[in-house]
Order: sequence, then C-alpha cells, then structure tokens
Amino acid sequence: METLNRFAAEHGITFPLISDKDGELRSLYSKQRINYLIDRDGTIRLIQRGVPANDYFIEKIRAMDRR
Repeated sequence: METLNRFAAEHGITFPLISDKDGELRSLYSKQRINYLIDRDGTIRLIQRGVPANDYFIEKIRAMDRR
C-alpha cells in the first residue's frame, strides 16, 4: 500500500486505491493480473490486463475524474 499511496500522491489521485497483495481477489476472479478503474457510481470504466503503462493509466484516471 505504501507504493500505491506514493503513486497517488505523486499524481494527485484523491480516491482510494486497493491492492490484492495476498492474491485473494485474483483467486476468485482471474489467475492473471487485471486492473480495474471503477467510478464513484460503481461502474467499471476500464479493464486492463497485465501491468499498464503509468502514463496511459493516469490519462484514463484523469478522464474518469472529469465526468
């Protein structure tokens, strides 16, 4: 979580980020790494398989924040 908190601070992200450090959620839904962006209403706005490029992910977060 320290890495996520630092990432959020560096990019001005004010909503919560979560991490599946122990793999519990992944074991329920998928065996590979998947990132989700979920808006304030609970709608999934982006599903990204693998490790996303930071610039791309930040762009999608900012676009979502403007809605």
